Amino acid sequence: KSVNDTYGHLAGDHVLRHVAGRILQHIRRDDIFARYGGEEFALLMPELDRTQGGQLAEKLRRIIASEPFAFDGIDIPVTMSIGVADLQEHLVRSSQADQGPNGFAFIRIADDRLYNAKEGGRNRVVSQ
Repeated sequence: KSVNDTYGHLAGDHVLRHVAGRILQHIRRDDIFARYGGEEFALLMPELDRTQGGQLAEKLRRIIASEPFAFDGIDIPVTMSIGVADLQEHLVRSSQADQGPNGFAFIRIADDRLYNAKEGGRNRVVSQ
């Protein structure tokens, strides 16, 4: 959002596409990476637990922050805040609350952690 507000929507679109490209270079073929909302992405990583997911998220955060994105002769620095959720954790929470697994509730865990990352100073990963 701040890229759009500062440099315009063409720059914002350019940065989003190139952020995605950098991330795609560092994930496995079986991982699912998609744009989830305006400037939000989701990454589903089968067979990784929360610790491993958090480690990969931290690696991706550092990769994105390490080098600005060039657009129209301007270097645009970008950072990421990331919330990590684990399907096993969600299943345990759902069974303890006498609810069945729910995709929206699973996303809410990651989304709550994303907001914790933003409130905690941005450019960070929160996995608990």
